[in-house]
Order: sequence, then structure tokens, then C-alpha cells
Amino acid sequence: MSALRVAAQPGTVWPKLPGALMALTLTAGLAIGLAVGGTMAARTGTQSATTARPATPAARTHAAAAPTVASMASFRQVVSNLKVAESRHDFSAQARFGNQLKSMLTAEMIGKVYQEQARLDLNLEAAMANHEYRAAARASQQLGELCGTQAVKNQLAFCN
Repeated sequence: MSALRVAAQPGTVWPKLPGALMALTLTAGLAIGLAVGGTMAARTGTQSATTARPATPAARTHAAAAPTVASMASFRQVVSNLKVAESRHDFSAQARFGNQLKSMLTAEMIGKVYQEQARLDLNLEAAMANHEYRAAARASQQLGELCGTQAVKNQLAFCN
């Protein structure tokens, strides 16, 4: 008997259960799925509603006034964008990214940049001591990307 004949037989698709038991099983599964899905949707809806809107106007102004600390990834992105704008001689983009950089370079961010520079310097020294030239080249490249442009070099002393 070929596989096509076995697959085409009508009794091979569904298990051999009485019709009433099959209907009861499907109904119970559907009810459980709806109950679980409904409670999860209700729970998610209440959480998003409470986190989306502060309860009082004072909380709104406090949330808006909270300063945001930029991450190293966003700093690297702005430096990279500024470098590309300089290479393309796009003066409007240079001004835009320069303003982003100025607003981003707070005392905390400068501290993070100096910590990153110290970490990369240690990586470079260790790679050179262990004769791992690829790792040394990668650390050196990352140090160069950290300073990137003349605008950054003017702001950070170790870049000069």
C-alpha cells in the first residue's frame, strides 16, 4: 500500500474518539484559551493604562523634568553621524549633530567617555603585551572612533 493511499483514507486524520467526546474536548480547550487570553489582556491593559498616564498633574511635570542620561551607544552614534557629516561637507547636519553632542556632553557622560577610554587603553596595552595584534588593532580603532571628529577633540582632552 502506498503512502498516498494511506494519507487519502478518511479515518487517518482524526483520532478514533466518539463525536461527543471530541466536541467536549474542543469546547473545553476553547474556553480555557479564552479565559487565559482574557485575563492576560486585562492585566496588560491595566498595566499599560497606569504607566501611560501619570495620575496627577504634578507627576506629569516631574516625569517631564527628569533628566535623561545618554548612553555610550548614543554617544558613539552621534560622533559617527558627525564624522559622516564632516566628510560629506554637510554643514546643516554638522550643526545639528554638533548641537546634539554639546547637549549630550554632561559631566556624567564625560565621565563615561573617560572610563571607556581607560578601558580601551588597558585593552590595548594587554593586547600588545600578549602580542595579540588583531585585538590591539580593534582597541586602537575603537579609541579612534571614540574621539572621531574635531568637535569631540575640542571637548575631550585625551583626544588631542
